[in-house]
Amino acid sequence: MIGRRKLLAIFYSEERLDYVSLVKGVRGWRVAGGFHGLPSHRAGGAGGIRGLEDLLSRIPPKKSRHLHIGIPTQQVFLRDMQLPAMSLEDALEAVRHAVPVACHLPMHDIFADVRLHRLRDKTIQGLVAYTPKKAVEGLLSVVAETGHEESLHGLFPVCLGWVAWLRQAGPEPSGVVCQDGGRPVLVAMDGAGRVHVVPQPETAGGEAQVPTLTSVAASLGIPAEGLFSSDGNGYALVNFENTVMARWPHPAENLASLTAAAAVASPFDFCLDGRVPRVRIFHPAKIVVPWIVLLAVTAWGLSAENHRKVEKLQRKIQRVTATTRELEQQLEPLKKNVEEMKRVQTLLSGAAGFMDQRPKFFSFFNDLADKAPEGTWVSNVNFGDGQFVMQMVSPESLKTLEALRASPFVKEVQLRGAVNRRQDGKETFQVSIELKK
Repeated sequence: MIGRRKLLAIFYSEERLDYVSLVKGVRGWRVAGGFHGLPSHRAGGAGGIRGLEDLLSRIPPKKSRHLHIGIPTQQVFLRDMQLPAMSLEDALEAVRHAVPVACHLPMHDIFADVRLHRLRDKTIQGLVAYTPKKAVEGLLSVVAETGHEESLHGLFPVCLGWVAWLRQAGPEPSGVVCQDGGRPVLVAMDGAGRVHVVPQPETAGGEAQVPTLTSVAASLGIPAEGLFSSDGNGYALVNFENTVMARWPHPAENLASLTAAAAVASPFDFCLDGRVPRVRIFHPAKIVVPWIVLLAVTAWGLSAENHRKVEKLQRKIQRVTATTRELEQQLEPLKKNVEEMKRVQTLLSGAAGFMDQRPKFFSFFNDLADKAPEGTWVSNVNFGDGQFVMQMVSPESLKTLEALRASPFVKEVQLRGAVNRRQDGKETFQVSIELKK
């Protein structure tokens, strides 16, 4: 959002349409004073394609105004990936290659986007969001037909707006239980700063009782007093003081405020319109250049001598910059060689560890085959740093986890991310397994 001073945030669903128009001032983002003959914000309008078309057709398109649209969380699937410390560009490439495996729908049937979030320990959380094309094609057609296609910079589940509140005002660890028309959703941040989005598990007749969001939060290290909601129903009431949403319409009444919060203060402002995933990188030039221009003009006004000195310094900066670029180009092949050697060393170390423990691995997998529920299978296995990371499919995830923990070869088992139920009734989940020495 750097460099943009106008924002139109919308919450869109078949049942309702909320919007809020914001402008950026000295004290941050505030509700706009006037908005093309319309109220600056409105909640509870007619939803669906016709409602969206009626709103956007009354607003002249402007490239200087960013358009962000929040949609119900139930329309979007999220996949969480944990990456070691590395550059954001390398992390993006790693997540891109993993997207076809992580998504349960064919790539030609979905719009997907990736966002990266560097944690305090320098590791990276990669979050993949994807939605069926048919769920948003009507919406995107209206945006294009009304001339707002170039202004669209965000299309994401509206619940991600709570990430902004957790980062600005929520105690650590903490979470917000929200509902935007579908099942309740827990948006949480654990003690490491990692963001979790967990829908309320669905119940099915004859099955064991599913865990509540409170118990899910407890598994993330979040106590009951660390859970909040916008209306205080069953949880502590959210306080918006000293946050970006302090002077906006209350999210309990206008969900577009959550859309705007995700756009201006969250690292997860996805845009599920088919564009290539990108990494947001801060460019200092966007702030430094205006200051350089201001100083140059001031120096010119003071005296011609100062003006000549500034010009001389600028020429020197250009020469130094050109020299620096030449040196960087010369060093680039060496950097690539060093990185390649590190990758080879990592692969060799992992291969050696695997070969040393191979008999134990065979015994472990044979034991798992005997104890796991019928119909359980492993779709993907990664081994590194003495641990397995396995993507599993099972008709009963809890019994599979119990079988893993009961194995005499296993030291520790951790469930990574959420358990997802497929259309055939089976559950997919990811576990991290450390074998005994």
